[in-house]
Amino acid sequence: MKSYFTWLIMQGKISSNPLPNMKNGRNGYKKLIKVLSDDQISKLLSKDEKLSFRDLCKEVIIRIFLATGIRKQELLDLEISDVQDEELTIRHGKGDRERIVRFDKSTKEWLNLYLNRQKPFRKTSMNLFIHESGKPIDEECLRYMIDVKLKKAGVKYVKDGKFYGKGIGCHIFRHSFSTRFLENGGDVKVLQELLGHADAGTTLNFYAHPSREYKKSEYRKANPLRKLGRK
Repeated sequence: MKSYFTWLIMQGKISSNPLPNMKNGRNGYKKLIKVLSDDQISKLLSKDEKLSFRDLCKEVIIRIFLATGIRKQELLDLEISDVQDEELTIRHGKGDRERIVRFDKSTKEWLNLYLNRQKPFRKTSMNLFIHESGKPIDEECLRYMIDVKLKKAGVKYVKDGKFYGKGIGCHIFRHSFSTRFLENGGDVKVLQELLGHADAGTTLNFYAHPSREYKKSEYRKANPLRKLGRK
């Protein structure tokens, strides 16, 4: 309707738009979830193990996000005792319900490197991620660390030099993990449990949408004109 009235103004049929402040409705409309491309992920991950303690902490945090899809607060709540081989115990929701998420061998190696490097800084806190002072990393610090990494990697999900919305930098890893998991043939039910969704419908509603890269790849393979060749 807003577009229609704008067109009427352009045609000289009316002098002003009667719906200047009406916001776009959300019913029947789903905003496309932004996910990191393979190239952006490669730029985010370091190959140099000789990092400062702070940079090593950032590196492991990003790898945990990408490998597990856990939420920002869940990562902040992690304790050393929650790390078991290639698994993390996540406490979430009412009554601190627990779920187990897995991560890959490479992430485990980086996590072990971080755990060894943090020993001189650890004091009384049992939180997994800490500052050099020994205090746990809080939400504000985490958001800043992620923003710095994303900007250095050239991720362009910014407007006027600032990231969209509070905490979007952290949540984009959850979207990226989930989208890639399904694209690589992962089971929706398994993804539901990994993400901690109570209902599989929530998982399908948010993440059963292929990324732009994947759609391009599948289109090239399935395009009915591809085998016809040029004439």
